[in-house]
Amino acid sequence: MVEWGEGFAEGLAGERLEVHIDRSTSAAPEAADVRRVRVSGVGARWDEVDLRETLSA
Repeated sequence: MVEWGEGFAEGLAGERLEVHIDRSTSAAPEAADVRRVRVSGVGARWDEVDLRETLSA
């Protein structure tokens, strides 16, 4: 895994798995440690992959 800023990593590989981790924007104390993770495949290698199934295995 390589952590790069958006706008730079796209030039490294045409086929990649992108993982975005976002923090909660809520001011509620119980939301302070909440993260949302989004995973998306980019490129032909990921066309036939069901990421939801793959990641839940």
